[in-house]
Amino acid sequence: MKLPSKKRIAIAAFTIAALVLITLVVVLVAVGTTHKPTHRPKVTISVDDLAEMKTLVHKYLNERNRVAVSHDPQSNPNVDGAPVIDPSEMSPELAARQKEDVKKLRTGIYGYPFTDDFATFTQVLDIPQQGADVVLDIADTSFYHYIPANNDPAVQYFNDGGERYYTFARKGNGWRLTDAKMAGAIIEPNLLEPSIKPNEKGTPRVLAETPEWPATVPKEIKRLDQAATEKIKNKWAIDEKAVRAFEAARGESNSLIIPSD
Repeated sequence: MKLPSKKRIAIAAFTIAALVLITLVVVLVAVGTTHKPTHRPKVTISVDDLAEMKTLVHKYLNERNRVAVSHDPQSNPNVDGAPVIDPSEMSPELAARQKEDVKKLRTGIYGYPFTDDFATFTQVLDIPQQGADVVLDIADTSFYHYIPANNDPAVQYFNDGGERYYTFARKGNGWRLTDAKMAGAIIEPNLLEPSIKPNEKGTPRVLAETPEWPATVPKEIKRLDQAATEKIKNKWAIDEKAVRAFEAARGESNSLIIPSD
């Protein structure tokens, strides 16, 4: 029996090794496309960018809050002067929705007729999109104190607004708020979202699918958010420290804690 030459053996071994290598590469590529990495890319927006974006968010919420707590905010010294968002600072579609919601809030159906003043806490939980457009996942809570209809002493109250996905687009050297959606369907009517129906989703006002929220806010995003918040000169926008002080004082004081400018 004639044995194969060493050259033939070497060629066969090389061919087998090449086939194994190609198969391994194909498998790795397939795994990589079906199991995408879950880590977020490094945050690239600046503190100044985020401060401008959060200022727009507060102005967007301020316009709703001041009407929700007072039917005549211009004559109410506690809310008159709260900076509100201008239609030019929003996309035409969002400006139309804002106008609709504020009009509904003015009817008093969704508000408390004896409310007084307010302050709002916002926290960036995630930045799921960056680039020409930026999307921020923000949780917000509004704090009020009001006198109920039974004339009891002033009562402190807070409204957990929930989480919204805010979209921003470049406008010259600044930013414009182009969209604001609730991150998940709500069961009960939301104080500041009078046009949203219970369990609504997949509409211009509510995301189609509830995102998977991170168990904890990444340290990098939290540092960026805290630095941006310090740049917001708006006494109706309060930081985490003020929120903790407010929560500690609940039941002990009838006045809402709002830091001065």
